[in-house]
Amino acid sequence: MPRLATLLLLWLACIFPATAAAPHPLEGAWRIISTGAEIEIRRSATDPDGFDITLLSSHDMSMPEGMHIGTATRTATPGRYVAAMRTQPSSPLHRTRRMVLTLRPDGALSFEPYTKGRTINLWRWIPYLFRVTVEKGYKAPSDIEGALRTDHRDLTRHRTL
Repeated sequence: MPRLATLLLLWLACIFPATAAAPHPLEGAWRIISTGAEIEIRRSATDPDGFDITLLSSHDMSMPEGMHIGTATRTATPGRYVAAMRTQPSSPLHRTRRMVLTLRPDGALSFEPYTKGRTINLWRWIPYLFRVTVEKGYKAPSDIEGALRTDHRDLTRHRTL
């Protein structure tokens, strides 16, 4: 009887081979274009929908390598994630910046910061004081902040000097 069970298990193993779980497209090493810092994104051990962001290397010497700098979670839109990353961990007021990470079709990762809450804009009171209209004319272009994958061949031909 034990031989029959062993043969049955071997036959099932041949029919249904065990496959390793494929890594998530967000996981891997990334180089941030604007600063040259390298980060690693990997699945969180505690949250099934979360990812941990770790600093691999940076030009800023106040941030040690291997430092946990943020987390990311999935959204309802495929390829988009909400991340909270510490921008200046060495400062006593280390600010956490919220942003949306988007996996683009060309394999790059774009960062789009966003804020929640209410703000008071004192500049809007100036027209009432002087009867002159003040307008802000600058709006940063979207999708200029981002990262490129460093653990794969770079197909976008971005180079750093």
